[in-house]
Amino acid sequence: MKHLKLWTSVGLMAILLVACKDQQEVPADTETVANKYIDKIEKNTIYFEDGSTFPINEKNYNKTFVLIRHAEKDTADKGPNPALSEAGLARSARLADIFRGFRLDGIYSTFFTRTLYTVDSLADIKGLPTYPYDNKTLKETVTKIRESLDQHNVLIVGHSNTMPVLANYILGENKYNQVWTEDEYDNMIIIFENLDSTKTYLPLKYK
Repeated sequence: MKHLKLWTSVGLMAILLVACKDQQEVPADTETVANKYIDKIEKNTIYFEDGSTFPINEKNYNKTFVLIRHAEKDTADKGPNPALSEAGLARSARLADIFRGFRLDGIYSTFFTRTLYTVDSLADIKGLPTYPYDNKTLKETVTKIRESLDQHNVLIVGHSNTMPVLANYILGENKYNQVWTEDEYDNMIIIFENLDSTKTYLPLKYK
């Protein structure tokens, strides 16, 4: 009986240690990776160009939001709906490469050529449709994603004046007090909504 109690105690201790380890796999201080350039994102890890990594433990997350602005637009086109420039098309292809090894369940885009083209390659390799949304219904789109039982990891492409606002709304606090500048195309915000109702915020870059 003493041996049974001892082994029971050891077993409980092991379970607690594993649980604690799972809880600690996401660093509390995410400032160490802020504004780093992403190399690739795979199932359990974000890899950065400087060789550092950030662990992803899907057991801790309820939803993952990836927010980006559309890639470089063709400035020679002075119309209201320009396509992407050569640099923008290259960034679109790069975006697909970054997420090649990471599961995405949904891709959302405004109904503009530049945003749709930005995620065209990504949607193709993932075999996913691109869901349209309107800038006026950003909050409703987030609510729809949060209520979905199928969409856990989603990417949303938008614009320089909407993505900072959307990030603030998802986070429930004002991380961004101004819109992105006209020449900022490399921002990527990743927000993990944790099971304990907290949020993990990663302001990153990609090129």
